[in-house]
Amino acid sequence: VSYLPQEAQINTEISVQTYLEHAIGQLDMLQTALRELEEQMGQPDLSPDSLDEMLNRYGQIQDEFSRRGGYEAESRLEQVMLGLDLDHIDRSRSMQSLSGGEKTRTMLASGYSLHAARALRNRVSGRSP
Repeated sequence: VSYLPQEAQINTEISVQTYLEHAIGQLDMLQTALRELEEQMGQPDLSPDSLDEMLNRYGQIQDEFSRRGGYEAESRLEQVMLGLDLDHIDRSRSMQSLSGGEKTRTMLASGYSLHAARALRNRVSGRSP
């Protein structure tokens, strides 16, 4: 069960893609952390101990990203967006640029995607939904 306000109140300039990824399980933040670690690990003057520490941290974040359904998220988002007749929307667009109906359906898409991600996690972990 999800709550959806009558009127979508989104006051930020985030993209549709970022909004959806964040709603699914803060995948946007995990992806950013992975990219930052990748950049840091690419530094030529990195000590072996620092590299080991970063590799361990990278593995932890990658496991969490996977556990939250990050690798399946794009496919789920495409299916949900198509089902809600939002497949024409460029997901790099700002949430503020959407019409009221598009905002509402995008909020629904995030709820559907979040529910699917939870169901997938429960299925993988053997828990009931």
